[in-house]
Order: sequence, then structure tokens, then C-alpha cells
Amino acid sequence: MFKNRITKTVNIAWEDRHSLQKQLYEMVTKYVSEGYNRARKEKKELHWVSNGTDAAACN
Repeated sequence: MFKNRITKTVNIAWEDRHSLQKQLYEMVTKYVSEGYNRARKEKKELHWVSNGTDAAACN
């Protein structure tokens, strides 16, 4: 169903003008990391379903 992807880490230098983007990136990274670790700890998988307008997580 999904094609294999090749991913790599790219280091970037944040400039002062990117402070809001950097803050958003760090907040999203923290949210995803904590949510993933919490789900793993609880041994639950998140299944995504569409309700017609947006996606919702179901346990």
C-alpha cells in the first residue's frame, strides 16, 4: 500500500528570523515524542479513522 521511504537527518542552522518556526518545530517534536512514548507505554496502538471532516484517534 505504501512505498518504502528513505529518510535522513539534516542538521540546519536556525537564524534569528526563524525563531517562531524553531519554537513550533520544537513544540511539535515534543508533542509527537511524548504521545508516541505514552502510547507505547500503555501498549495501545493509535488507529486513525476519518469522520468525514478530519481524522480522529481511536483506541
